[in-house]
Amino acid sequence: MTSKFVYMPRFERAIKHLKKRYRNIIADVEKALEIIETDSDKGTVIPNDYAVRKLRVASRDMQRGKSGGYRLL
Repeated sequence: MTSKFVYMPRFERAIKHLKKRYRNIIADVEKALEIIETDSDKGTVIPNDYAVRKLRVASRDMQRGKSGGYRLL
């Protein structure tokens, strides 16, 4: 199964805004996307929503682990 990543305009604006506070956010998100490409079963499937997955991503800037990091859909 191939993955298709779609960046919504709201996501791009949020990344731009968060980049001011969390300098490593782009690297953290890219690393998560690479993990999804290699293992498409990562994350929790949101029921009744066309196989969209929810994934927690650890932030190197916050240093709190996945539960204190970002959420990707």
